[in-house]
Amino acid sequence: MSHVRAPNTHVMRWRTVAAAVVLLLPGMATMPNAADASIAAVRPYDFSREKALPGTQGPLPKGFSTTEISVKFRTERQVRVRGKHLVARVNADATAIAGLLSKYPGADITPLSTRPENQVTAERLLAEKRLGRGIPDLNSWFVITVPKGIESLLIDLNALPCVELARARPLTRTPSEPWQGQQKYRNPVGSSAGTGIDADYAGTVPGGKGDGVTVYDVEGDDADSRGPSPANSPGSLAASASHTLMVSSESTVYAWGDNSKGQLGDGTTTSRTTMVQVNGLTDVKAVAAGDGYSVALKNDGTVWTWGDNARGQLGNGTTTSSSTPIKVGDLPDGMVTSISAGRDGHVLAVLNTGSVAAWGEGGSGQLGNGSTNDSTAPVTVSVISNAVQVSSGGYHSLARLSDGSVKAWGFGVAGQLGDGGTDDRSTPVPVSGLTSGVTDVSAGTYHSAAVCDGKLWTWGDNSYGQLGTGSNTDSSVPVEVPRAGTPATIATGQQHTVAVFLVRVLKAWGGNDRGQLGNGTTSTRTSPLSPITLMNVWNSCHEELADRRPAPAGPPVVITPLAGGPCKPGRHGTPVVGIVGPRTTTERAWPGSPRILRCG
Repeated sequence: MSHVRAPNTHVMRWRTVAAAVVLLLPGMATMPNAADASIAAVRPYDFSREKALPGTQGPLPKGFSTTEISVKFRTERQVRVRGKHLVARVNADATAIAGLLSKYPGADITPLSTRPENQVTAERLLAEKRLGRGIPDLNSWFVITVPKGIESLLIDLNALPCVELARARPLTRTPSEPWQGQQKYRNPVGSSAGTGIDADYAGTVPGGKGDGVTVYDVEGDDADSRGPSPANSPGSLAASASHTLMVSSESTVYAWGDNSKGQLGDGTTTSRTTMVQVNGLTDVKAVAAGDGYSVALKNDGTVWTWGDNARGQLGNGTTTSSSTPIKVGDLPDGMVTSISAGRDGHVLAVLNTGSVAAWGEGGSGQLGNGSTNDSTAPVTVSVISNAVQVSSGGYHSLARLSDGSVKAWGFGVAGQLGDGGTDDRSTPVPVSGLTSGVTDVSAGTYHSAAVCDGKLWTWGDNSYGQLGTGSNTDSSVPVEVPRAGTPATIATGQQHTVAVFLVRVLKAWGGNDRGQLGNGTTSTRTSPLSPITLMNVWNSCHEELADRRPAPAGPPVVITPLAGGPCKPGRHGTPVVGIVGPRTTTERAWPGSPRILRCG
């Protein structure tokens, strides 16, 4: 099975991949029989040889992810995730990994394969028996996501004795014609039915059939979800009550959903059920979505807005709405480092000086400048000079400061400011008890949450159990969510809360009338639970191209992937190529020549 999808991309270039296949072929054209060679004598490839290659240390060259790391642990160390905890053959290894990740706020780790460990092991052992050689253990591959500090984390990981290789995930860009995205690769290049990749080409070049290898699978876009890949970095996805924004891997912005206020940014007010590209935005770092409007932060530190402007939330000095992005004035160029948009129509921006700018709806004091008036242009939030993160709630605001403390301001009727009272505040006040150690904050409509010293704290409205305490009692000061585990990041909605934990486990709790908890019911939950399944809407499919190749434009024959099922772009074992072995266990015939199971 040869797939040619590089991480987080939706296009394929056969000539590039065919060359990559050659990397795994030496010694395989004349494969020894199991009776003629000892499996133990032919050890799997040692990835530690690649520790000096680009992407394994800083400074990272252009073309590598700044948030995702592929990690191969040494097979004999048996690093695993069991019972939502890291374990290893030697406990010290698991302790060292968990301790290292705890130094990087928001970092989490997840196995590459989503299949049961014993199934992956059984298939590997069977493949080794057929091949007469050892092959890499997919159970020892993991993916680590880290919001910032990837270069130092790479150095730290590669220094651990249990790590065979840690490398930043390579990025790709959409190639030019005729290799274009969103193509049906069952059509020949130049076909009137739509151009596509000539899959047969791979069998005619070195590394193809000429070397005794049959290419029989291509990974391509799922016919139901063709579209750009997300950037998979902090701020790359945002959603309001009725529209969604996404930063693509190419730093452009896509939007879909309600467009009655022009919040999709495509120059119209036509709502969309599929992605449309926001006009004119490139080099985008992060996005934020409020009800009826959108905000984007570019890598040059400028802020752009579009959609509804009734409260001045576009920040351009007017209340005129716009269906295309406009630049926010009165902000120093190049100085904004992060943004947040409230559903009520107020926006917050952190400057590289540590100060916070705010604009839009201000009736409850959520702009933090001592006033309860709206502002159509940015104003400075009072008393804050060392902010590193902000979060805009329904009518209140939160700021995480560089000393690890939290301040809040705005609407306080449900105790969401966390200062022990229920009064509104038009200037920031300290959140009780959170004086140091805070690594993440999130403001919901009427409740708030924070990660502090590896624990999850919530406060404010608890009508739907969104505080996760097991009751429906409001709290005007932070309360610890019991038995929550070690959280990495959090998000709060109108009536519910979601958290991702150190070993990447997603849990949700609170209101569930629309099924927002993902547990297959509409019942409210007052304590954390895990959704039934997680599905990546940008999944891809595997299609048989050799023995059971369908007719052009016919339905694909899907092959179950060896790892990551459902397949996730970027979730393959190696940066360039993956696992080579015999055909899948469901295909009983052994044709005498090796088949490529997986190339990543």
